[in-house]
Amino acid sequence: MADDAQQNSMVLANLIEHGGEAGASHAIQLEPPPPLLIQAGRCTELPLPRGPLVGIVPRASYRSETVQLNRSDVLFAYTDGLSEAEDSEGRAFGIAPCCDLLLQRREAPLPTILDGLRDALRAFSGTSALEDDCTLLVLRLP
Repeated sequence: MADDAQQNSMVLANLIEHGGEAGASHAIQLEPPPPLLIQAGRCTELPLPRGPLVGIVPRASYRSETVQLNRSDVLFAYTDGLSEAEDSEGRAFGIAPCCDLLLQRREAPLPTILDGLRDALRAFSGTSALEDDCTLLVLRLP
């Protein structure tokens, strides 16, 4: 992959493997900001081990971390286009508004949570056209 990569191209990813119902999941953070975990009424960044960008280092090895996910937990992965989006005065959106919204709507349907995050970002930035890509992923065990 490294030999064929075009200039200015890269893979940004969090890899998460879940083995079943509520229980242990294995995760690694390759480049984007760490995912947020809503668990027991708290919002925390998952302290995942970091690895090199995929395809940049031939035969790179990656470490994973085991994380306990329960049925009521919400996992939110995103790219830095969300947290670094700016308002008209150059202030970054950050993750605090995400944590607030995720805590308030943790039991809402996932599309409702995503709509709320997009609406909050639009209201903050004053536009729906962002300077950077913005990918959002919300997961919850069924």
